[in-house]
Amino acid sequence: MIQQRLQSNGWDRGIAYHRQGKYDLAIADYNQALSINSKSVDAYINRGIAYRRQGKYKLAIADYHRAISIDDNNGDAYYALGLTYAQLGNQQAAIASYHLAANFYQQKDKTDYQNSALMRIKELQQ
Repeated sequence: MIQQRLQSNGWDRGIAYHRQGKYDLAIADYNQALSINSKSVDAYINRGIAYRRQGKYKLAIADYHRAISIDDNNGDAYYALGLTYAQLGNQQAAIASYHLAANFYQQKDKTDYQNSALMRIKELQQ
């Protein structure tokens, strides 16, 4: 119970810092959450997003891959990976990631998310 509260508090505070653009503080809280639960897919994805926003693309990609290694059906991890590859100018990798995200979103009836991934693909193909 105490571990769950610590993870939740670190997680919630990390999200709040993230929204404020305080990425170093958010990353520290995601690290704390991961020290309690090293299999937290959401913590890896959100830490990866914070790294991406700092321009630390290799760290971001590593975190997305960690999330995928835990849950290889997670559309959010593939979508975030696609965003990062697109920022790096790697169109092929971005498109492949968005395709996977769209497929997983479709399987989970997340139509809006699926459409967003498909729109990103179209933008990259223009």
